[in-house]
Amino acid sequence: NGNELVPGNPLTLPEEFNVYNFAFLPAGRDITNEPRIISISKLEKMKVWTLGGGLLSVTEDDWAGSPVGLEINPTTPGMGNDTESLRSLYYVPIRMIPTDLNRDGDYEMLIAKGITTTGHIFKRYRNFLQGEVKSMYWDGIGMTEQWRTRTVQGGIVDIALADLNNDGVLDLVVCANTGTPLATQRKTVVVGYSLNIDGGDMVSGE
Repeated sequence: NGNELVPGNPLTLPEEFNVYNFAFLPAGRDITNEPRIISISKLEKMKVWTLGGGLLSVTEDDWAGSPVGLEINPTTPGMGNDTESLRSLYYVPIRMIPTDLNRDGDYEMLIAKGITTTGHIFKRYRNFLQGEVKSMYWDGIGMTEQWRTRTVQGGIVDIALADLNNDGVLDLVVCANTGTPLATQRKTVVVGYSLNIDGGDMVSGE
């Protein structure tokens, strides 16, 4: 509120939400452009919700997938060691960033997308070979692509908005792992994109 931080109203979230898998998309300039909540389901589908918990849309594509898995055990505690084989992994979604880069009063969501993956071949092995970051906006029916980065060679593990090279210009920062977990030449790379939407770093979603 101006220069001060004040408590907002609590959000009523569906049971499938957790601290990793959702982001708040603020309202836009039009009175009909209401605030939304964007979440990533366990099956990595992007869902759009009203603030009251009403589901508005679900994508067919997978989004924000990462190779970072947390081990979970859905069995009842105290049932013995024979339940250990039922343990599975919850893959933590890559963070989503709401932003109004072109300052037109409407917010978009920056979100990563894996292009190729061997993640669904083996139960406890997952590796993304390529990825890209897209800017998505609510068009009244679903989330639509506004722009995207060129393909990143490697599995994206995190994204951020920061002045990476200290030139006073905000950059999209992408951290990715190249190669496979067993490769001797596996590296972590950080890529910065100057956020000039009319420039050459971004490509149209058409």
